[in-house]
Formats: sequence, structure tokens, C-alpha cells
Amino acid sequence: MKEIFKYLNWDRGENTLLSNMLYLPSPDQFDDKYDCSFKGFSFVGRDTIVERVRGLLKQNKKYREIAISWNVFSMASNEWDNTIDQILDGNDRINPLLYDLIWTLIPRLISEIKHFDPGDYQWTARKLLRVLCLCLDYNNTYLWKNYAQNNSGMAIGLNYIMLEQMPGTKIFAVNYSDDIPSYEFGKYTKEIAEKVLSTKLMKYKLENETRIVFHSEHKKNLNISNLVTSVTFGNKACVSDEFICLLQKKYPNTLFFKMNQTNETRELVV
Repeated sequence: MKEIFKYLNWDRGENTLLSNMLYLPSPDQFDDKYDCSFKGFSFVGRDTIVERVRGLLKQNKKYREIAISWNVFSMASNEWDNTIDQILDGNDRINPLLYDLIWTLIPRLISEIKHFDPGDYQWTARKLLRVLCLCLDYNNTYLWKNYAQNNSGMAIGLNYIMLEQMPGTKIFAVNYSDDIPSYEFGKYTKEIAEKVLSTKLMKYKLENETRIVFHSEHKKNLNISNLVTSVTFGNKACVSDEFICLLQKKYPNTLFFKMNQTNETRELVV
């Protein structure tokens, strides 16, 4: 079975496995300022979307009934703007039901607004993208040191084929180059976005990264209940028998390993 690995420190790895959820960042949230740079994107789309969402809620009988039950139309203008603002930024706690509805409407809004400003579309598209950074190797020394807490974390193995077959996903082998792609403002295309998302500075080449881009995926967490194929613990990780037993119950078809001292191979824990 082909696997692909997510390297995590212990706390993030433990939380991921116990919750069955793997966090999917948007390109805006990447740590490296030279990575996935979308500096040319416009933010003017926010105002258009805020107004358009409210209008669409009023026009559609089904949505209007739901919106009335949530007191949407009785909200003060600044309260409404703030609510939508947070929802568009990925805050699903402020109003979970409205969050789900808004993100269901976003693709429709894009198609309905005939004269949608290119900057608006760019902003929206950026917010719709989610990226998962992975590696095809379980024994990547660089990742064990820098992403898995200096060999004290773990590498969660995921089913590559199942990820590849998910609707709206595309897998890229990262191209390492000091020539980071750019584009002219207002000439955004999905192809350009993919090129930007799959290029990283040469100094990170040892990561040997593979990325999965989720198009039109508003949810910020990926349910991995049926995706986990293995969990490999770093050679410095303190793994209790109780924790292994708990994971075996949650993931009965998953294998558990621990890296050897040289980080070249892994050995079955149980």
C-alpha cells in the first residue's frame, strides 16, 4: 500500500490521532513568508461577498427561512459584517450553522456575480484553497528533526490512493527553486495558483515535500478515520503501552512503528 506521511510534534500528533482530524491550513497561514506567496491578491472581494450573501439569503425562500430563524436580518450592520468577516476567515464557532450555509453558497456566488472583479475572485479562490504538506518517506531525517520535535514526535502514514481519489484534490511533488513564480495582478488562474503552491525555495529541498491542494474545500480539518495506515514514532518519543492500546482501538487496521537510532528504518512496536 502506498503511504504518504505527515510529520508532527508529539502534542499535535496526539491531538490529531485522538480527534481523527488533521488540520488543513490555507496558504495564508503558512509560516514561511516566501512560501506560497499571494502578495498580488486583492482583498476588495470581502465587501462584495458580505453584501451578496445577505442578498442571496433574502431572495431564496429556503435560505431566508433559515436566516430568519438565526436572526440574521435583525443583526445590526456592523454585527453582520463582523460575523461574515469571521466566517470568511474560517471561524466556525461564531455561528456553526451560518458558517456551513455561507460556505455552501460561496461557489454559487462566484458563478452568479457576472461582473465579479478579478481581485474578488482571487481573494475568494485563495480562501477556498486548503493545503496539506506531506512527504513520501517515513525516514526523512530533516523532517524528523525540524517538524517532529527532534525525533520526539511522530509521522502519521496516510493512504495515498484514497487521498488522490478525493473529489477536488490534486497532488503535487514540490518543485524547489530560487525562482519563485509570480503573476500579473488581475490575471489569476487556477493553473497559476497551483504553480505557486507547488514551488518552494531551494534551501528547503531536503524536505522532499509533496503537497495536496484541496480546491473548493472550506472545511479546515480532514477526517482521517479511514485514512491512517501507520503511525511511526520518533526514536526519542516516549510511547506508553496504554496510548498504543488506545490507538489500536481507534485504528484497528493501522500498524505502529518506532524509528531506529539511525533514523534509517522503523520497527514494529506491536
